[in-house]
Amino acid sequence: MTLNTSYLKLLTQNWFQACRTATRLSVSVVRLKADLPLTADDLQNADEDLMEKLDAFRVRYGDLQDFLGGKVFRSLLMAEDEEPVSMADILNRIEKRGDSGLC
Repeated sequence: MTLNTSYLKLLTQNWFQACRTATRLSVSVVRLKADLPLTADDLQNADEDLMEKLDAFRVRYGDLQDFLGGKVFRSLLMAEDEEPVSMADILNRIEKRGDSGLC
């Protein structure tokens, strides 16, 4: 497979940003570890500290998910000279790669 080098820099920048976002998410996981597994009672009686940790995890998880789909996968397709149109199109094309080692 040949990559379009004009998009390779963008792909690389997006990948490193995704790695930084994943690192922040892993910090949230470590902070939550002592509280896991959570039960319905734990959530119903959660103090502000637990709610803060859960909220940080939720936001960071969403950020990583959005960044992968919106930036990394899109720039990968562009580097491969594919023109993604919509988010569904991006996800379908990435999913078709399956176990090819690209995702």
